[in-house]
Amino acid sequence: MRPFHQDTKRRPSWSLGFTLIELMIVMVIIGIIIAFILTAAWNGVRRAEERATQALIVKLDTGMTDRLDALLATRADELYVRDLPFERGTPYDYLARVYTGKAPFQGVRSNIRAQIIARFDQIQAELPEVFVVQNLNTDYPLNFAAVPFLAGAPSPFITAAMSTNNHYQYLLPMGVGVQNQPAYLDIGVNTPNPNSTNSYGADQPLASTGIYGASYTAAAGLYKNLALAAALHGYTPPSPPNAGYDGSDNNGNGLIDEMSENGLLAGSVGAVGSMFDLLSHHTHKTARAEMLYALLVEGQGPFGSVFNADEFTDKEVRDTDGDGLPEFIDAWGEPIQYFRWPIF
Repeated sequence: MRPFHQDTKRRPSWSLGFTLIELMIVMVIIGIIIAFILTAAWNGVRRAEERATQALIVKLDTGMTDRLDALLATRADELYVRDLPFERGTPYDYLARVYTGKAPFQGVRSNIRAQIIARFDQIQAELPEVFVVQNLNTDYPLNFAAVPFLAGAPSPFITAAMSTNNHYQYLLPMGVGVQNQPAYLDIGVNTPNPNSTNSYGADQPLASTGIYGASYTAAAGLYKNLALAAALHGYTPPSPPNAGYDGSDNNGNGLIDEMSENGLLAGSVGAVGSMFDLLSHHTHKTARAEMLYALLVEGQGPFGSVFNADEFTDKEVRDTDGDGLPEFIDAWGEPIQYFRWPIF
């Protein structure tokens, strides 16, 4: 007998491999599997980015809520609503009156309505949501959606510097920089004078709380960031170091926190040039995100800041347009848009 294996026929050598069609089928199957894996991985990355952005928005919303609660816990400043006799009052008093049409500015007064109107104006000033760069204004280049109040001649108490560019028309609270317009409207503090026929003496000037739509402290966060970015150009810091955003008139020219308070470069060239050079790179797309960062991280004044800059990563804060003003950004590098009244 012959061994069993000798009876077994050998298969041709070419039958031990794969055909081209079989290889293509395998490659297609592998490609489909890889596509599924990549799609799942990409979806996972996107979900992670979405979750990161949502977490940042929730964090910022909580911080803004805390700041708003602190603001609402205070009473509208007495500069906004004062209890004056019937023939005189603040713009808020006149806006709140119920008029019969029988006599100008002699409507029925409502202190509660005046307080509500003043409260809205106060919130807008303390929580501005956006700004534009007004390049022709070398004192206050940032305008927070302000409109002039009763254009006209300034009062004797308005300084020459305040009259420049009609700054007095934009002072806050509303109308603080304009006197005796309209008739009966007197923004100054009135001192009783028994020798006067109307029982009032000379008008006294009132201190302003802000300009161009924002309080000095709310705008200070932006001007601080701008000044710190301009400091990299080597200008000599002012004295005190925060002179340009401390809510004071440090140089005695009648203006508070104007650009010229931010120090000097070698010689007599002010830091204003460096700051305007930075603002020339500003894009309006970033304004809301920059405003939000300034309020929550660089907040000045009695309300202070809610967060510390160290609480955010480079993936959450960046200066995307190179204007020296940091922005909150989403996971895709886009500025997070902040709206003060998202509904109505």
